[in-house]
Amino acid sequence: MSLVEIKQSISTLNPAERVEVAAHLDNLFVHDDETGLSNEWRNELNRRCAQIDRSEVTLLPWSEVNAELEQDF
Repeated sequence: MSLVEIKQSISTLNPAERVEVAAHLDNLFVHDDETGLSNEWRNELNRRCAQIDRSEVTLLPWSEVNAELEQDF
């Protein structure tokens, strides 16, 4: 069965069945703790925190980020 066929089949399911499929797919991914983060995301967060701790990145206040987003959109 192709990915397109799988997607089409899922779209014919009722909402409860779709939730069951989503839960099954979620369980296929390995989560390392109760946060539900995969090991890859946990490693990425640790890497970014380490960059902040070493002052390798410049943090921006939310007001500045939000103002830029409002200009772009």
